[in-house]
Amino acid sequence: MQARFTPGQVIARREMLDGREWLLYPVRVVADEGDLLAVYLAEGTPLTFGTGEFRWGPHPWSELDPFWQSDGVLQIQRSAAAYAVWPRWKGNTFDGWYVNFQQPMRRTEHGFDTLDPPRPADGESPRGCARGRPDGRCWTPTGTIRTVMYD
Repeated sequence: MQARFTPGQVIARREMLDGREWLLYPVRVVADEGDLLAVYLAEGTPLTFGTGEFRWGPHPWSELDPFWQSDGVLQIQRSAAAYAVWPRWKGNTFDGWYVNFQQPMRRTEHGFDTLDPPRPADGESPRGCARGRPDGRCWTPTGTIRTVMYD
């Protein structure tokens, strides 16, 4: 197992598609217990999108401003789990839970890799999140939640 990260350390969360970074953003480590990693994504965090051709096209959020626009969010994931739990707050008030379906995290020297490809109900394209399709829901960096189907 790779070394644990230190609380307060800034690490990279990467969504990897086609062996390349599809989305990259920094997160701050809250806790690292080996199998469990909790990180915080702060409001205003810059989002970096991969360039070039991807089999699913550009990341759906690349059509929005390139920073996390909603309130900050804690992201809690376990190494073997195909999801992360994101408790949400509005200011000091708990605002609910979000379950982010994603590939199990893979630790790297500088953070971790995963991928959470949204799939609209018609199966045509994973770009439904940013396009506002009525048939699905996903979370966008502006805090919008819509439902999607996942593989």
